[in-house]
Amino acid sequence: MTFVLVVSALIAMILDIFKYNLDRFHEKRRANRETTCRRDQLIGFGGVLLCGIVPQLVVFYCKDYGKLVTITFYVSAISILSFKKFFLETPIYYVKSVKYGNRKILLITFSVIYFLGLIALLKSGIFTFRYEITSLLFFGISSFTAIIELLMVFLEKFVMRTEQETAQIIEKFKEPVEVPPTPGSEFEQSFNDIFMHFYSILVVVFVVLAIIAGFWTSIFSIILMCSIFIWFMKKTERDLDEDREKKKMNELEFCAYRLKFGFFGILSTWCMGQWPLYVMSFEFKNMIELILTYLIVALSIYYYFIHGYRDYCNLNYTKFKSTIIKTVVFLIFIGMIVIRISISFENRYQNFQMGCIQFILFFMPLGALPDFLVVMRGGVYLIGVEEQAPQPAAPAEIRKVSPEMKCQVCQEKYNVESRIPRILKECGHTVCEPCADQRLEENRGSYLYCPVCRMATVVMGAASLLKRNWAALEIMADN
Repeated sequence: MTFVLVVSALIAMILDIFKYNLDRFHEKRRANRETTCRRDQLIGFGGVLLCGIVPQLVVFYCKDYGKLVTITFYVSAISILSFKKFFLETPIYYVKSVKYGNRKILLITFSVIYFLGLIALLKSGIFTFRYEITSLLFFGISSFTAIIELLMVFLEKFVMRTEQETAQIIEKFKEPVEVPPTPGSEFEQSFNDIFMHFYSILVVVFVVLAIIAGFWTSIFSIILMCSIFIWFMKKTERDLDEDREKKKMNELEFCAYRLKFGFFGILSTWCMGQWPLYVMSFEFKNMIELILTYLIVALSIYYYFIHGYRDYCNLNYTKFKSTIIKTVVFLIFIGMIVIRISISFENRYQNFQMGCIQFILFFMPLGALPDFLVVMRGGVYLIGVEEQAPQPAAPAEIRKVSPEMKCQVCQEKYNVESRIPRILKECGHTVCEPCADQRLEENRGSYLYCPVCRMATVVMGAASLLKRNWAALEIMADN
């Protein structure tokens, strides 16, 4: 372990010095922000890709040397964190999005092929120990995502933020401002809040057990993997805030959006935590590692996506009592089946471990699924904000006014001599002929946009080719 820490510290120091010298070099060259961001992303994603491939090669060619595999895993994981810290943290503030464009179908196809290959290899029974499974799942997914991002950055398919957007992002994430709850409001505990407090106590208990048992390597590996996961959580949180700006959500919509994302993440953690229980050989050390990993992942999702917004929004359970009761009964039934399957092994000690793990993990869906259904059905409301009852509208006052036919662009009255009304054939709105000619000139005499609905009308000539609005002329003649 000392050797791993020393090597990891050297790698982090070398990357820090390398980043510093690169920044000085680009300052002398007076490179713009886009160039430096592209450079940092190429080095960062390239380093993550390399650190994700090396452990997989070591597993397949040197798996008989267990100590070498262990050291390679730890050094590669710390190196991934170092590349993300030194080269991929700064571009987050300056790069707005990646333009996948028409390559989305290709990326989705590669993703499906990759994960189908993972499932096929796991079912084939080739992998007999946890290093191979960890290599495929953790380092395999890291290298797969890194090569996609590396390809997009190499092709310069990314969009930079404006200076104003960058300043807002830096101010927001470096000095976060929490939204205070409404004065006089009360925070109500939900199902998920109660179970997450219970999980916090369990994490402390199992950490103490691991320290007493002397599982220092397990604690170190768990902290390392959870640190990488928390980094992904921070990046996802920033992506959600960007979605809010794009979709122009209000406070209530954004609160429901984050809660929905958080509850779904906890449910996914429980689902992903099922299959390793049936493919790994269990000892007391493995049980501690699994429980701590899944509990810390669930608590991280809860902290980043649920906890902060639960301080000023509540869930309305009164409208969905029947749904909640049915969901809880269904989950209890599923939990009984899962626990019964888990204790069907011949080894009694393994049965006890599997039963304990399933019992502890069972509280994840029991707390998250009812809240997720309530959020999906619109049961979120802001604390201290009362719903206003609809007030009857005042009776409309009808007045008889003589019609005035005016152009929507120049606000001049139509006439037969100089302001002939012309009908736009695509939408049916009317503009005067001079305004139509002016808009056609702006678009090279081929089309013009309607000033009312912005729909394009193709003319391929002068505005005199459009039909006259005889109804407007008749109304003016009658007046």
